[in-house]
Amino acid sequence: MFASKGCRSRVPLLLATMVSLLVVPYGCPAEPDWTEVPCTGDEHCPDGYHCDLGSELCAEEATSESGYAMLGESLSCAGNDLEVFDSTTLEACQEACSLDEICTGVSFNPDLGRCVTKQAPCLCPSMGSETFYERVAAGKTIASANELSPITSYISLGDGMDCPFNDIRTCDGRTGEQCQGLCDLDSECSGVSHRASDGRCVTKSESCTLPIPGDHTFYVKP
Repeated sequence: MFASKGCRSRVPLLLATMVSLLVVPYGCPAEPDWTEVPCTGDEHCPDGYHCDLGSELCAEEATSESGYAMLGESLSCAGNDLEVFDSTTLEACQEACSLDEICTGVSFNPDLGRCVTKQAPCLCPSMGSETFYERVAAGKTIASANELSPITSYISLGDGMDCPFNDIRTCDGRTGEQCQGLCDLDSECSGVSHRASDGRCVTKSESCTLPIPGDHTFYVKP
């Protein structure tokens, strides 16, 4: 692969010709500037480098201690997009987020290999074809939908008794406490309708004095 026998292989076959022209007095190829080497995949970069999806150049591996926590299968968030990549892997998607200091997580579609990096926490996930993975860094999580809990105690209008209309937003896969915690973050929210069977959460701008029976239970914000 190399012009000189005994030199350690650190470049892909496609770059062998280029590198073999850079010969030092001892006969081993000179080390190129890997951050200027074009790539279309990690296999085109040496150990300690990866193929950056945005620039399509080799880049040094991140030393970040970032990890990722899934909110729930097929739970994702719309909006707050940073970048979109197609035909990639979940690992490469998360690595792209780790290299961006303002990235808070990624939405990933495994069937299409579609990656969307995000610039805000996913506090109100909804069911869809993508799954959101929240970025966890330096041993602590960013404000997470999974960590939301109410500051005060909400008052139930009765099991299966709901207030229709006045919807603000709808989220999926939330516990009662997570739903109420989401309402606490919104000064316009007066209560929530929660369906325990599937975690459907609807924050409301107004309560009601005549609730109706249904599959949701309304909780009044104190």
